[in-house]
Amino acid sequence: MRIADVTRLPFDDGSFDAVWSANVTQYLPDPRCAMLSEARRVLKAGGLLAVKDTEDSAFALHPIPPLLLWRLFDVLAARAR
Repeated sequence: MRIADVTRLPFDDGSFDAVWSANVTQYLPDPRCAMLSEARRVLKAGGLLAVKDTEDSAFALHPIPPLLLWRLFDVLAARAR
């Protein structure tokens, strides 16, 4: 395992078939160009960049009122049908 700055990766150009980023870019200042440029640099031609982030401020109610939570689950269940 290596720990490194996502804007200065310690790998050669074209080292990877894929780059996976999870819950990182949401914490980087705008623009995120340095991180994306580094990911592109270390990817092989035609490589895959996958970015997964979340915005969970909708769940910032603590404690969540039980009736609100119940309603949320009702709505999600209805959409799944």
